[in-house]
Amino acid sequence: MKVYLGPMNELEVDAAYHDPSDIDQRLNGTRVIPIWLSVTNRSSQPIRLDYQDLSLDLGSAASATPLWPVGGDTARAMLLQDGRYNAFLRFLASQGNDYAGEPFSRLLPDDLLGPGRTKRGYVFFVRPDGVPFTGFLALGTVSYKPEMLRTKTYEVRSPKTESARLWDLTWLGNRWDRILYGAPPFNKSYALLLGEKGDTAQAARQLRTLLKQTAGDREIYLDLAQVYERGRWFAEAEQAAQEAEKLSTQPADSETVWFLLGAIYERQKKFDQAEEQFRRALAVNPRNAPVLNYYGYMLADRGVRLDESVALVERALAEDPHNGAYLDSLGWAFFKQGRLPEAETYLRKAVARQGSDPTIREHLGEVFYKTGRHDLAAAEWEKALAAWKRVLPSESEAERVAELEKKLAGLKHRLAQQKPGGEAKPQ
Repeated sequence: MKVYLGPMNELEVDAAYHDPSDIDQRLNGTRVIPIWLSVTNRSSQPIRLDYQDLSLDLGSAASATPLWPVGGDTARAMLLQDGRYNAFLRFLASQGNDYAGEPFSRLLPDDLLGPGRTKRGYVFFVRPDGVPFTGFLALGTVSYKPEMLRTKTYEVRSPKTESARLWDLTWLGNRWDRILYGAPPFNKSYALLLGEKGDTAQAARQLRTLLKQTAGDREIYLDLAQVYERGRWFAEAEQAAQEAEKLSTQPADSETVWFLLGAIYERQKKFDQAEEQFRRALAVNPRNAPVLNYYGYMLADRGVRLDESVALVERALAEDPHNGAYLDSLGWAFFKQGRLPEAETYLRKAVARQGSDPTIREHLGEVFYKTGRHDLAAAEWEKALAAWKRVLPSESEAERVAELEKKLAGLKHRLAQQKPGGEAKPQ
């Protein structure tokens, strides 16, 4: 899940984590909480961010407990002492993606994070004795207020659907003075979570309450544009992005807006306008990996200018070699070129990094199908359908799912006919 930290959304933090209640259940109450972070500096200035700067709040109806990171050796020693070390590693490995492998030496590094740069690594927290996990998680730093993360015991609901049986941030806001912070610090993350759940109108209303008629409104307009884009309110998304552009005073600020506008146009199949925005962003920063990848994938998916597509995505991977989405883009571009061995190599790497992504699973299935390995293709498409069922409402694509279901059903029918005793009956 992504959250944005800082008054100007300086840090984009993509957090991969497991609900502490799952860890409790699977590992018999271990108190070690691992979080894999990918942190990007969205500002135009370097930002110092060290491992010990992170914080994690465990919240309940009665209190909020701030946690600070422990070292990898400390986390390992606690698990060994509790007799849960091997079970912990098996648990992480079973989740795939960046959770696989030995985690304790792969910590988020201490360094100065340059503009547009990203760093990744584990951060380990330990839940104190006697502190159960019954509510929410909030991730922050020593410099930036925390923002909310989703959990199984915390469900975001708009006021019209609030229920006494479920957590509700409106209710929580009314009682926050009894907890810790005074005024609720989570207005923005609450709105973004509502947007992810598909409640675009309520998310937008919440964000608009944060507009102050100052330069800081740029970040709120960017958030609005993203919420509208996810909800497919494209006219409103364009308008919000254009308002953010008016408040952008630095080239790096405009670069972010142009990327977002390009994505909004691409989703409407306004490809010429999307290209114009991507080119504007790359003119300011030729090493902008997200723009290079999005632009390259857009060309590949349409099957046009494939050599250019490959070149763009290779430039993105030069900046971020282990990014699962970029590996998928290059594999898909190779597939479109008919370079099937290279396509399979990169798509397998993408699945290893980001196996929960339904699009990547579907792409690998296409390679298997094209190369005559139909059993493997069917298996990947089944995994893709299962992954689609787990995506957020804002990311669901009903038409794509229906098309994949039809494709899989046809393939299964043909496979059944090919098996002994499975010949088609005469009509």
